[in-house]
Amino acid sequence: MDFQKRILPTRAHIRTPGKTDLSDDDKAGIEMVLNLLTAADAIRYGIYSDLEKKGLSEAKFSLLICLNSAGTLSIQEAAGRLGVAVATASVLVRRMLAADTPLIASEVDPGDARGRILSLTPAGKKLLEEVFPQHIEAIRKFGNLYNTTERETLISLLQRILKN
Repeated sequence: MDFQKRILPTRAHIRTPGKTDLSDDDKAGIEMVLNLLTAADAIRYGIYSDLEKKGLSEAKFSLLICLNSAGTLSIQEAAGRLGVAVATASVLVRRMLAADTPLIASEVDPGDARGRILSLTPAGKKLLEEVFPQHIEAIRKFGNLYNTTERETLISLLQRILKN
């Protein structure tokens, strides 16, 4: 879905099919959530589109960041840090290992011969060093849309959503 072409309904157009009309507060809440979702899409596109030009999806980049931070991880640990199922992480790892120039390496876990230990390859480290500053700059641009007080207010409001 292309968030840039998405036309969000306004409060005047938000209705519940087959039921009584929603209150103005309910309509405002719906409009807020729809705008939050679209804003999240815009931010995600803004910070990951340049990475995709380098062949890095959000998932691949996130795994590289995790490995850079931890040094080595099992597939189970990587899945936990990425917030995905082990099966999803396994598919991601298999695809990354099959690349012409793998960005990660996989070795037998010395503590458990059934397991694998993941690490960054020199190519993975080099690519991460190249793209990470640009990634941070893309994130910084979104943060700089607001002054310090506005940022702190928005952080507080978003944390309330995340705690719910």
